[in-house]
Amino acid sequence: PAARPRPYIWVETSNLKPTDEATFLLRIQNNWNAQLPLIQPFIAHHLPPGLEYVGWEQVSSGPAPTVTVLDDYGEPGRTLVRFDLAQTLARGQSFDIRIRVKVAAGETLGWHPTEVLAGTNRTEHFVECATSTKRDTYDVDFDGNVLERLCLGTTSYYVNQAAQTEARMLVKGAAGLPPLDWTTLQEPNQPCPDIGGFTYYPCVAQTTSLGQTDYQLEVQNTGNVDLTDFTLVNTLPFVGDTFVTQGLSSFPRESDWRPTLRAPLQVVEAPSGAQIDIEYSTQTNPCRPELAGQPAGSAWPIGCVDDWGPAPADLGLVQAVRLHGEFPAGTRWGAGEKIVVAYNLTASHGSPFGGEIGWTSFGYIATRADTGFELAPAEPRKTGMVIKPPDNGVGDFVWLDEDRDGLQDADEPGLNGVRVQLFRADGTFEDETTTSYLQGDTSKPGYFFFGDRFPGSYYLRFEDPRVGWNVTTPDAGADNADSDGNILSLETPVFQLGQNQFLLDWDQGYFVPGGPISCTDSTIPFDPTDTDPSRRQVNDPIPCPS
Repeated sequence: PAARPRPYIWVETSNLKPTDEATFLLRIQNNWNAQLPLIQPFIAHHLPPGLEYVGWEQVSSGPAPTVTVLDDYGEPGRTLVRFDLAQTLARGQSFDIRIRVKVAAGETLGWHPTEVLAGTNRTEHFVECATSTKRDTYDVDFDGNVLERLCLGTTSYYVNQAAQTEARMLVKGAAGLPPLDWTTLQEPNQPCPDIGGFTYYPCVAQTTSLGQTDYQLEVQNTGNVDLTDFTLVNTLPFVGDTFVTQGLSSFPRESDWRPTLRAPLQVVEAPSGAQIDIEYSTQTNPCRPELAGQPAGSAWPIGCVDDWGPAPADLGLVQAVRLHGEFPAGTRWGAGEKIVVAYNLTASHGSPFGGEIGWTSFGYIATRADTGFELAPAEPRKTGMVIKPPDNGVGDFVWLDEDRDGLQDADEPGLNGVRVQLFRADGTFEDETTTSYLQGDTSKPGYFFFGDRFPGSYYLRFEDPRVGWNVTTPDAGADNADSDGNILSLETPVFQLGQNQFLLDWDQGYFVPGGPISCTDSTIPFDPTDTDPSRRQVNDPIPCPS
């Protein structure tokens, strides 16, 4: 007498293509002609390299099985999914389990076999397979015997032809700051995606004011059709930005700040033989007709500027990048191959409040190698970087004091590009920045901010005036409306910065000497009968502020 295990596997999903999810129904049965119950049964699905494990669910009632999932088991790229049942199966009784898998990127066209193996964990229990058997080459029953034979169930699934790609923009912020849920800006309930320290939807990376901001752009040929030439356009975040492809370009991305590119882009992975040209634009609306299905050189979108070219000397001016890839004769963008490009950026100044997000997205097209037809333009989900609320900080405004009165008037412009240095009270250099747009808002130039500082005594030093310029007299009015740097040293008085304290009234004014300027005459009117020699004479100039 013997128990008679009989494993089954059925594919439940049809019309599959690479990257699709599929389900398989697994069943282990003690066959109808068994003489003994099947004690401690197991069923194992050793996935082929073309399937990636996603999850499972119990279909039959009863106690849940013990599940073991082992990646790269026996061979690289193969996952073992094993179910050990808690109950004994009587004659004719069965137990069903459904597993979810993903068809691997680049999986080839055609039929692909897959199989399950079943048996018992009771070595002294006599069993006879009710089906064909197969040698346990990979020891899926974990007993150390790779010569024994286990009960076999088989099926096949069909993968259709597909010309397709998948893309994403990964982000990495400052070291030590965890990514956050992109809707609540709080730590997420589930772990964020982690690809070598980078993350993406549904999370945003987190950085500090002027902190590290890295992007990693990835596009993969996930289909089973070779591709050739491609064009990709990415606009960096800025206040008032929109998506980039024709179907989405009227929708706002809702960025709160603009990062600064610190180094030219680097291609870190590409198909063999690919010739990739990287161009840069300083425009917020660069021409990108390829993303609207129009010929290269066309003026799309309306009002666009075609200034694509090599990296400018000042990378801080870069607002968009374009990648164009060509494949010489005999080379292809093969199934499963990736294009990966690395960005090195710095966040903006941030603000005392934090929580500002810079969103980026990119659009691209590619061409089928077999037909020469272009795939439809695609734009993956936007990706974000949030500036962490600082614990404290100091900063404010540098402006052009056009009327030279030492006060910040509403119509007087802020000055970008002015160097501001932060020192400890003992003269030790602490940090340096330059004034720029507040959170990238081009209507608000001239701002600077130093955040997350150790409590202590500090002072600021502003950049020397440009040739032909001069420095506004300090302390001409209220602290939040006047200039603070000494006219000779351009240093502020020493101040105390505490934890959770924000000092946002340290400012500096500059002016361009030139005359004449109008001054209010507050002196006593001239009286010819007054002989006091100290009186102002008729031809004396009216005193004006320096």
